[in-house]
Amino acid sequence: MWNGEKIRLRFINAASMTFFDVRKMKVVAADGNDIQPVNVDEFRIGVAETYDVFT
Repeated sequence: MWNGEKIRLRFINAASMTFFDVRKMKVVAADGNDIQPVNVDEFRIGVAETYDVFT
């Protein structure tokens, strides 16, 4: 973080048959749709899914 700024990251799983596990984030969008922000300890990104998160 720089001077308290929040950084929004977009995870895009473009793999053909791979799942990815991501830890300690606040999810703010799933597959392009904004959602109620949710703090998660871990989440799994499936094929062709996208998630926006704050660090």
